[in-house]
Amino acid sequence: MKTVLLDAKKMKDKDFHDYFKKKLDLEGYHGNNLDAMYDVLSTIREELRIYVYDMDLENMTEYGNSIWRTLRDLEMHRDNISLRTVSISKRY
Repeated sequence: MKTVLLDAKKMKDKDFHDYFKKKLDLEGYHGNNLDAMYDVLSTIREELRIYVYDMDLENMTEYGNSIWRTLRDLEMHRDNISLRTVSISKRY
């Protein structure tokens, strides 16, 4: 099983794709667009848990909302992918 923690603040424009590739340790070519992201994630066979923190849907960009909808669509159509939002707090 693979677990990935994503910062929702990075889900604002196409720069997200480089961040996403690094977080998932994706090898090979992955085009910097949502269709390519969907295709690559659809080929993953192992369990994949995606946790997104600092999620604020009301203040997301249009592209950020598209990223979120794409991830939710993957979760609905792939039994091995789960998507959750989480809160992270710092303890001092």
